[in-house]
Amino acid sequence: MSNVKSPLNVGKRGWAINIYDGDRRLLCTLDPSHGWAFATGIVLGGLLVLGWTVSDRPPSTSPFVPPQTAPLSVD
Repeated sequence: MSNVKSPLNVGKRGWAINIYDGDRRLLCTLDPSHGWAFATGIVLGGLLVLGWTVSDRPPSTSPFVPPQTAPLSVD
């Protein structure tokens, strides 16, 4: 039996998740790069939402209260 060398170097990729349909045909493969791209998208999306919500807030202003004088001024 001869050794078959894979053109994808499957042994050096680490891990991969293969998804098959009912007829045992390969639908898609998830590689480590897919995980990194997903994590990067989550982080960048979170930063975008955080920046968006902070910029949407109206500036906080305290209501104006006029200075009050004491009802019984004693000099």
